[in-house]
Amino acid sequence: MVSYDGSRKGVTINIEKGPITTSNIFIPDVTTQDSGIYVCAPQGMKEAAVRVTVLN
Repeated sequence: MVSYDGSRKGVTINIEKGPITTSNIFIPDVTTQDSGIYVCAPQGMKEAAVRVTVLN
C-alpha cells in the first residue's frame, strides 16, 4: 500500500483491496518541485521505487 508523508496539499491515495491490492497516488497540478523518487514499501515485502521527473 502507498502512504504519503510529504507536506504537499491535495495529494490523495486510492487503495483497492482484492485478490491483488493496488495503490495509486494522485498529485493534482504537479510542478517541477514534485519531481523525485517515490517509494512503495509494502509491509513484509520488497520495496520498489520510481523516479518521477516533471517537465515545464
